[in-house]
Amino acid sequence: MRNERMAARQRLADAYRAQLSASQARLQQRWKETAAELEKLTTTTPAPAAFAKCVQSGLVNAVVIFDDTGRISYPDGPLAEGGDPGVLEAKWNEAGRLENLHKFNEAANQYGALARAATNANLAARAIQSEARCRMQAGKPRRSSGSSRRPSAMTGTVVRPIRKGGSSLRTLS
Repeated sequence: MRNERMAARQRLADAYRAQLSASQARLQQRWKETAAELEKLTTTTPAPAAFAKCVQSGLVNAVVIFDDTGRISYPDGPLAEGGDPGVLEAKWNEAGRLENLHKFNEAANQYGALARAATNANLAARAIQSEARCRMQAGKPRRSSGSSRRPSAMTGTVVRPIRKGGSSLRTLS
């Protein structure tokens, strides 16, 4: 009886191993096809447009596009290149502290300075939103200093992914 059970388990293990091997081969082939299709979408397009094309294609839910040096070219990183995270974090913390103390005008000015200094579109947008929120709380709903111009991260040129040798495209699905 024991040998029969072991023999049945062995047959099941062998059958599942064969299915697993076949599934692995199909998955690897599918991934190669997907990567090739994504590569086509990004070769001649600026990084932001390539990002949009990749996501709209339905092949992936998210994509990170790298330049030829391996740095992220889209979406923007959370900090400016070479920026000191400690200094930036201290400025955000100070602005938040002022806001919590209901010193809305001072906090709005701090957030406005952060928006003007930001080289990252996402941080600039967050700072502009925070500045507007503080201005509203202070009862002075005027145009925020950051919203009258585009943040510097939005006005620069976009780094195009250049593929030399290996792929500069990494995807998250």
